[in-house]
Amino acid sequence: METCQVFFRLNQQLDMRRYQLLDFLIEFKYVKFKEIGLSAEQVKQQSDDELEAKEIVKDKLAESKEQLKSYRQTLQSRYGNQLRLL
Repeated sequence: METCQVFFRLNQQLDMRRYQLLDFLIEFKYVKFKEIGLSAEQVKQQSDDELEAKEIVKDKLAESKEQLKSYRQTLQSRYGNQLRLL
């Protein structure tokens, strides 16, 4: 989906608000099993803390935080106080 379509849909939804709910902005990153050096079964057996301690996961989390900052700035400059981002 192109950026302009996303903004158009967002703008339509902002105009239809009835409730004082917060807006959430989510960035997904995918780490291949090969990149992390584990099998699917090994990943299932690890805790979140153990997985977050892996260097590739740390890198992906840092990358997603930076991307979220960029998205936030773009959305806030376009929609201002209409958004209720955390």
